[in-house]
Amino acid sequence: MLVPIPDLLKADQVLKARRIFEESEWVDGRVTAGHQSVRVKNNMQLPENSAAARDLGGMILAALEQNPLFISAALPARVGVPTLVLCGAEDKITPPPLSRELAHLIPGAQLETIAGAGHISNLERPDEFNTLVGAFIRGVDSRAG
Repeated sequence: MLVPIPDLLKADQVLKARRIFEESEWVDGRVTAGHQSVRVKNNMQLPENSAAARDLGGMILAALEQNPLFISAALPARVGVPTLVLCGAEDKITPPPLSRELAHLIPGAQLETIAGAGHISNLERPDEFNTLVGAFIRGVDSRAG
């Protein structure tokens, strides 16, 4: 599900972001691609650990944290079903700290991390992925009685 969030950044923030983009060095986007996606990824991006990327990311995250539409769409007030938050240890799109935060926000959520996997851990490490999901489902089934 994609939820458009209009006017997330103020005009001065957009100007600051444009200035940062224009002044920054860019790298081949494949540097953050997993072994599957590297074949098709074709973009330029800011180096992930650069000051520019951190500044822009912080600005966007701060705006999202204050946005009621984002919060209602991305962080439901109450998740009433057993939840498994599963992430790849090398995920650059939804990095482990973000997955930990999500698991923390969902009461009773179980967090699992797959070593050596990126954002598409089900394709990158299918055996580990299936083992974790299977164990989670079996645990839910056993609790259901």
